Amino acid sequence: RPRVHQPVVGLLARAGEPIPLEVAIRLHHVFFHGGNSDFAAKLVSKDVAGFISHYLTTTEYNYSPAIFSPEDIAEYVRVNSNPGSIRAGFQYYATGLREDTVNLKNATQKLTIPVLAWGGAALLRDIVPQWKAVAENVTGGMVQECGHFIPEEKPEVTYLDEILLEVD
Repeated sequence: RPRVHQPVVGLLARAGEPIPLEVAIRLHHVFFHGGNSDFAAKLVSKDVAGFISHYLTTTEYNYSPAIFSPEDIAEYVRVNSNPGSIRAGFQYYATGLREDTVNLKNATQKLTIPVLAWGGAALLRDIVPQWKAVAENVTGGMVQECGHFIPEEKPEVTYLDEILLEVD
């Protein structure tokens, strides 16, 4: 299934700024995955199926915990059980925590490229205001009855078409 890239830290904070407790609790996985990614990988590798199932079958990240079939979950477990897979995924978060916050703090001008910023109502919510702080041309909003996995939870949503039509 195609994946939509989600910014790891862009909507959290700039380096050195405090993160609101509500945001830290809601997005605790960012800090678990990226805070000490090797240690997190070591812990998760003991029960990849339990870890993946938690993220795909709870309302902590999904609007509906039934969105992923047992076959979907088995495939996520299979690919994430490959040597180095979990660690590589966690390194993505670690890079965001260590580099994105610094890059954001040191940015001297806003992005001028079109930015498409959608968040599911059950997790990221409307992330347009955060992106407008760093980009001039932001389109987006909040996808109702949706969590983290927009393509899977709302496959009928085709917000990408907005940007593709502008490029033509």
